[in-house]
Amino acid sequence: TDVTTGEINVATIEREQVKDFINLVSPREILLHPDTVNKISKTRETQEAFENIKNSIPITVVAQQWQGAARGHLEIENTLEKFEGALDMIVGYIKETQGTISSNLTKINVYEKSEYLKIDPNSRKNLELTENATTRQKKNSLFDMLDYSVTSLGKRTLRKWIENPLK
Repeated sequence: TDVTTGEINVATIEREQVKDFINLVSPREILLHPDTVNKISKTRETQEAFENIKNSIPITVVAQQWQGAARGHLEIENTLEKFEGALDMIVGYIKETQGTISSNLTKINVYEKSEYLKIDPNSRKNLELTENATTRQKKNSLFDMLDYSVTSLGKRTLRKWIENPLK
């Protein structure tokens, strides 16, 4: 979810696809339901992947339930009903942490893994898509060369397109 652009991104993914999906969307924070944490801790492989992710991205376990929170702020189409619990959690969490829900929080994107090119982390680094491999700075990256954006929203959109190219 990007509060400034009003976008909410949702997806259905298999347990073994979590790491790839996180590399695809590059989230700043991950919200998890306690039941999801319990499922993760059942196998050693998922526990290890979870620990690796936790070291680089803040993970918040949201125990509070905000049943129906999304319905008051979002128009949920029939095709999105399977995401309603997650959308309730997102809207409730934003309301609790931000104090209010922005009126521009309306666009729901359903990520379909098959629409995006899969680029592994080493390739991302070597291609220098958004940061220079040596200095880890934006300077001399593909993003730096293409970025003539005037607004912050334009910069974020360009970065998203470079990090998640369509097939």
